[in-house]
Amino acid sequence: MDTIHGRIALVSGGSRGIGAASCLALARAGCDVAIGYNRSQTQAQALAEQIRQLGRRAVAIQADMAQTSAAQTLVSATESELGPVDVLLNNAGINPIYPIDDIDITRWNETLQINLMASFALSQCVIPGMQERGWGRLIMMSSVAAQLGGVIGPHYAASKAGQLGLMRSYARLLAGTGITPMQSHRH
Repeated sequence: MDTIHGRIALVSGGSRGIGAASCLALARAGCDVAIGYNRSQTQAQALAEQIRQLGRRAVAIQADMAQTSAAQTLVSATESELGPVDVLLNNAGINPIYPIDDIDITRWNETLQINLMASFALSQCVIPGMQERGWGRLIMMSSVAAQLGGVIGPHYAASKAGQLGLMRSYARLLAGTGITPMQSHRH
């Protein structure tokens, strides 16, 4: 993790759970951290303060990833407050459990918007800068449901499988540029 010391990281869905733990790990590795959150302002601000106590810069930025403009807002605010994004952790996601008969197109679209489309939009916002600088890390927080399905439902499994496909495509298209796409799994 020495290669990320002094870098700027943006974590979508960073205020709680895996996102918060990732923010702290990135800060401990030497990153300044932008914490993207939707509704958990108090937790995001407390986490930012924890990161500052570790000697790193941190900012909490509100962005509702269900909105198409949220990705650009989150990236622009990060760049304004901390500088260009070097490490993007796409962690924002929802996992609503519905009976299969209750999964309609609205629920399907909402899950794909937040879990997949937001990952694409955020990645597309930061890739040009990473290409210019010749360095970057794109991380997709996927799920074993991408391969196994699962109890949450097809809307969730499809969104997480889409993230894996997106990451694999970026890995091919960005090979040799200094940008490394990676995946991690929730269980």
